[in-house]
Amino acid sequence: MTDIELWALIFTVLTFSLYIGIAIRTRVKDTEGFYVAGHGVPAVANGA
Repeated sequence: MTDIELWALIFTVLTFSLYIGIAIRTRVKDTEGFYVAGHGVPAVANGA
C-alpha cells in the first residue's frame, strides 16, 4: 500500500466515523421528534 492509498484510507475511515457519530448523536429519541420535527419547524416552512 502506497502512502497516498494509506492517507486516502485514513481520510475515508475518519470521514465515515464522523458521519456515523453525528447520526448517532442527533437521532430522534422519542415519537414527539417525528411529528413536525418536534414542533421546531413553523407551519409555513412545513407546507401549511
